[in-house]
Amino acid sequence: MWVDAAVEALIKKYPEKQKFTCAAGISPSGNIHLGNFREFITSFFVAQGLKRAGKDVRFYLSWDSFDRLRKIPADIKKDIGDSFDGYVGMPYSEIPDPYGCHNSYAEHFMEAYKKSMEQLGIEAEYIDQSKCYKEGRYTEQIIHALKNRRFIYDVLYEYKSQEATDEGREEYVPISVYCRKCKHDSTVVTYVSEDGETITYTCKKCGHAETVRVRDYHMLKLVWKVDWPMRWAVEDVDFEPGGKDHGTKGSSYTVGKVFSKELYGKEAPDFVMYEFVGIKGLAGKMSSSTGLNFTPAEALKVYPPEMLLWIYVRPDSRQAFNFCLDEEALRLYHEFDRMYEALSKDNCPENIKSTMYYALCTTKKPKPNKVSAQLLATLGSIVNFDRNLTIALFKKLDPQVTEADIDERLPRIAYLMNTYMPEKRAYLLKEKNEAYYASLSGEEKKDIRAMYDKLSSKEVTLEELQTILYDIPRREGNDKKQDMELQKKFFENVYMLLIGSASGPRLYLFLGALAKDKYLPLLQF
Repeated sequence: MWVDAAVEALIKKYPEKQKFTCAAGISPSGNIHLGNFREFITSFFVAQGLKRAGKDVRFYLSWDSFDRLRKIPADIKKDIGDSFDGYVGMPYSEIPDPYGCHNSYAEHFMEAYKKSMEQLGIEAEYIDQSKCYKEGRYTEQIIHALKNRRFIYDVLYEYKSQEATDEGREEYVPISVYCRKCKHDSTVVTYVSEDGETITYTCKKCGHAETVRVRDYHMLKLVWKVDWPMRWAVEDVDFEPGGKDHGTKGSSYTVGKVFSKELYGKEAPDFVMYEFVGIKGLAGKMSSSTGLNFTPAEALKVYPPEMLLWIYVRPDSRQAFNFCLDEEALRLYHEFDRMYEALSKDNCPENIKSTMYYALCTTKKPKPNKVSAQLLATLGSIVNFDRNLTIALFKKLDPQVTEADIDERLPRIAYLMNTYMPEKRAYLLKEKNEAYYASLSGEEKKDIRAMYDKLSSKEVTLEELQTILYDIPRREGNDKKQDMELQKKFFENVYMLLIGSASGPRLYLFLGALAKDKYLPLLQF
């Protein structure tokens, strides 16, 4: 398990340390999507692994709420039009909530994300960077960076293709300044005192200019590649992951290690690079700014908390994966159930034990859910996901199935099918599929008639029904392979005549759950 490997590396690096700090950072630039979530959940898993190893852990999420608004995300712009375009260049914390329900733009998306984490059972400390900057928490670190701005320039240019220049070195400042008057970052710093205590800036947007004492003016922030390592030192961070764009040569983490140690006297935290998360069928990388996003709140409408955690912990962090909102989602349910079932066995492999430990670390769920998501999708579709009718169908198949298990999954499977897979919903046809029946060969029609005669003449158990369905297409003198091909075609024909699709759930279970008078008329030709 990649989590266990990261934990072992940390403990080996700091063998005497009893309390570790694991961090993550997210910018509330819009709806927090599942790509952003991978940073948070990667750090969370490592924090859980450290706890599993008997260590005390501080786990926090740093909100980059003092970053500038670069553009209005497409999904938000669709709601509010061009009315917020004038706020581009201002910090998220200084912009009103576009939906009018929170104190600021930043707070709106921060609070929505926190609610999703509560649903997941994840507890974290949240640090608002806007408050930290405005309260002067980083004043000494900012002044220190300004005093060492030429050193910062030289380190940055070691990894740039352009040549460093004396003029560039003298003009460089490692801060962004928000204008006191218009609060935009369209400013140019024209003077920095050698002691880093005083700066002069001019705003290109509104024309305002002034000289300020850094200790008194808190509408400025360090540039990202200095800001990140500064926070490592202030918070004493031991572990923080980052996307692959942060782990390449000359990236934020590369130069951050230098600034952390040489500028702020702190060994850089261990770093796990994570790959991007996509959505199957969605073109392009998820991004808050483009509106190509899918949030944890939306994911929790499809998957229960333990499955969402499992989806993120099972692949290596360096492995990209696509979030599934099609038939693959139902297969994921099946795989999760199988792995959970294996956990109860004496010979359960260690990798499964470890995977399920992290998947179940926020829930007290005592046992696996026995309801097949695939069967629930099909039977639920037949009765339009009516709770009582769905329960009645499942009870007919398996009296041991609990209503609690059905209730846990029914709303999520219904949402998946209705929202993302409406074309895959199984409906019994309202009329006989005469055209398809006419296309069958004489032998295939004979098999359909045999099925109708056998099932209409007597009541059968599930086991007997399964035997009948497999026996009908068998032919004398055929080998096993030939019979299997005929059975496959027979099942396809039955599905087409009943639901108009070439495939469906296990046929004997499907028919066993339904009343005969619902489906036999569709087979009578």
